[in-house]
This record gives sequence, C-alpha cells and structure tokens, in this order.
Amino acid sequence: MDISGRCAAEKQLIKARDYLQHLATHDELTGLPNRRSFNESLPNFIVSARRGGYKLGVVMLDLDQFKGINDTLGHDIGDELLIGVALRLTDTVKAGDFVARLAGDEFVFVIKSFHRLVELEAICEKVRRAVAEPFVLGTGTEIRASASIGLSVYPTDGTGAQEMVKCADAAMYQAKVSGAGCVKIFNQAMGRAQKQKIRLEQDLRSSVVDKKFETWYQPIYQCSSNSYSSVEVLARWRHPQRGIVHPETFIPLAEDCGVIESLGYLILEKAFKQQHQLTEAGYEQVNVSINISPQQLFAAGFVDTVKSLLERNQTVAKRIEFEVTENTLFDQHKEINSTIGRLQALGIQFAIDDFGTGYSSFSRLAKLPIRKIKIDQTFIKGIPNNKKNLAIVKALITMGKDLGICIVAEGVETQEQFDYLYAAGCDEIQGFLLAGPMPINTLVSVLSSGKRSAPAHVTRVSKQLASAHIDALKETV
Repeated sequence: MDISGRCAAEKQLIKARDYLQHLATHDELTGLPNRRSFNESLPNFIVSARRGGYKLGVVMLDLDQFKGINDTLGHDIGDELLIGVALRLTDTVKAGDFVARLAGDEFVFVIKSFHRLVELEAICEKVRRAVAEPFVLGTGTEIRASASIGLSVYPTDGTGAQEMVKCADAAMYQAKVSGAGCVKIFNQAMGRAQKQKIRLEQDLRSSVVDKKFETWYQPIYQCSSNSYSSVEVLARWRHPQRGIVHPETFIPLAEDCGVIESLGYLILEKAFKQQHQLTEAGYEQVNVSINISPQQLFAAGFVDTVKSLLERNQTVAKRIEFEVTENTLFDQHKEINSTIGRLQALGIQFAIDDFGTGYSSFSRLAKLPIRKIKIDQTFIKGIPNNKKNLAIVKALITMGKDLGICIVAEGVETQEQFDYLYAAGCDEIQGFLLAGPMPINTLVSVLSSGKRSAPAHVTRVSKQLASAHIDALKETV
C-alpha cells in the first residue's frame, strides 16, 4: 500500500498542532513566551533552584509613559518599540534565562541561577541601560525609552511563584514612584505600600463613578490691571478616610489604572458648569484654565465631547483655556494641529504649562497656536538669588512680548519674587503669596466682596524699586 499521502497528512497535522501550541504559549507580536508560559514555567524554575541550592531572581520590567507613546505616535510605533525592547532583553540576559512578555508594555525575566545579589543587580542595570539606548524604528522615528524595574529573590522574598511575582511587582511600582528608569529590590515596606496602592486604586475607581471629586480654583493676578484675570482649575478628591487628597497623589494613579479620561471628563463638566456660574454672577471676564492630559487630548471623540459640554452647560468657550505640557505639543506637532485647530474653532484657547521642564524649541514655539506660557515654578524658586534663573525668566518674558504670548509665573511665594517679576514686565503671576486654591463658593465670595484685586501689601512696588530691579536684571542678562 502507498501510505505516502497519509504520512504527509500526519506531518501537516503535527506541524499544525505545534503551531497552535506555540500560539498558545507565545506572544504573537514579539515571539516571546507569554503570561501562560511564564505561569507554567516559574514553579518549575523554583523547584530547580530549591534542589540545586541556588538563588533565583524574578524581574518585572515596565516601560515608562508607554501609553503616551501609543496615544501620540500611534500603535504601530508602539508595537515596533515593544519588538525592539524584546530583542534587547533577549540579547542582554544570559542564554539560559527566561524572558516573557506578560501584557502591554510589561515584561518579565527570570535569572535562574546566581549566588550573590550584586550579580542580579548588575544584570538589571545592564538591562536598564540597554532599554535607555535610542530606538531607531523602521519609519525613521527615533525614540528614547526608559523602564522601571523591580526584582524579588528566591528564597529571601518568597518560596512560591505567586509570592515572588507579587514582590517583584511591588518593587517595580516603587521604581515607578521613584522616577523613570529606576531599579528597585523588594523589601517588606514595599509590600505594605503595594497593598495601600491597591486599596487607594479601588477607592479611586469608585470615587470617579460616584463623582466624589471637587474643582477648586487658584486665582491668577494680571499685572496690567491689578486684578485676578483668570483662575486655574485644580482637582481635589475628598476621600472618606484620608480627607482631601491632592492631584500629586491621585493623578499618576488615575493614569496607571486607566481612569484618567473618565476623571478628566468629570473635571471638565464641573469646570464648564462653574464658568457659567461665574458669568451669571457678573464675572464674565474671568478666564477658566483647565489642565488637559495627553490621553484626553488624543482620545477619539474628545473634540465632540468638549463641544457637547460647552453647549449643555452654556459655557462661554472664549473664556476657557486648556493647559498642556510642552512635550505634548512638541512630540507630535503635526498630529495635534487638527485637534487643536478644531478646539480653537470652538473658541478654546491654549497655554503651555510647566514651561522649561521639557525639551523646548523656540523655533517651533513660534509656530504653535498658543496664547500663554506658564514658567515652571522651579525657575521662580531661585529668584532673586539665582542669577541663571533670573536670566532665563527675563529672556522668556522678553520672548513672550516679541511673540505676543502672555507669560505667567507659577509658584510665586515671596514678596521678592513678586517684585522682580513685576519689575521685569511679567504679564501674570500665580502663587500662594497672592491666593491659594479655593472652592468655587469661596472664589465667588472673594470676587463679590470687592477683593478681585490682589492684596495691596503684595502689589505695592514703587517706581524706584521697579527701576532698580530692571537695572539688576539687565546686568544679569
């Protein structure tokens, strides 16, 4: 009997089974083992380490700000970056070690055998440096990435697979909190912090659904009119046990757990409604400035959402300003032009927040459709003792006047800072010296009680003092 046909069919069947098995245990994009494969393999690695009497390291790696890359550059670029990271990981760790992609931008690698902790630390540092090297993608786009890395050690931190993963994940979270591109080794304090983070994240999700957020307002002083010309919206979370939670705590958490767009919508709705209240109360000239995250700006349907909220709340669009960071504008100049143009067509104005903390380009700045720049408070803190900060601030103020852009100084806390900025011709000043954040009812009360002008003792700058400050600034520049 001629059985060659049957043999060929059986070979094809075996090949198909192997392919399906590969798909079930490997990531389709990078070709690395996937979460299922990792979960099946780690217990076996631990058994081998116990029998061999050596240590084992579980290392979690998460790219910093990867969602922003996807949102601004597109998912194709993001996928290319993930493939590049996978290649660098496999090239960096030892040939016998295990590397897997768990999900999204989260990777894990297992160092199967080492004796001293410094060996594991050296491998993690080598990986960190490898990821930090520029990626040149197929489109010609160059991207610089960084990774937060957390590691746990068997048997010091745990004896089971799940325990090891939880410890490494807690260390990775602390690495993210510490700043981009950090490596952290697990300790018990991290475990407690991880539990607190999980509880806080659950509370955050519930509070977004239940709308337990408030909009507070910090007035911004206009030097030319000696009055509060605008207010910045500041989100506040009233937690049932913690009390008022500030944005520095919950905004990064909201971005990490994927509720930033829902939270942003909630703040927009409240701010638009309260802008209408200010108009009805007779303060129609007061602008309301709102911070917008990159995720919001690049979200599908964001412009339509803004338009709907403006109409529903009878908001005066020309009195609304959106504050975005300079990196949001400079990263993808072409891609955001359409979105910003459509929002401006509605009447929305744009301002750059925290100017000087990103990679500014004055040549591109002149082409951007913005009306206001807010100098980051790190430059203001050095005034008047830091001559370099004085020179930078003076140059920005001069540039603003030449370009017709309003310059705002953030974080003004002392009379000396105010005097220098006033004398240098800064357009607007914001900070606790003038007024701190306040609820809408307090803001309306302040405006209605004739306190719209800034405190007299703060703004009293004599001509002689102003002239002296200007001369000092000229000498510095």
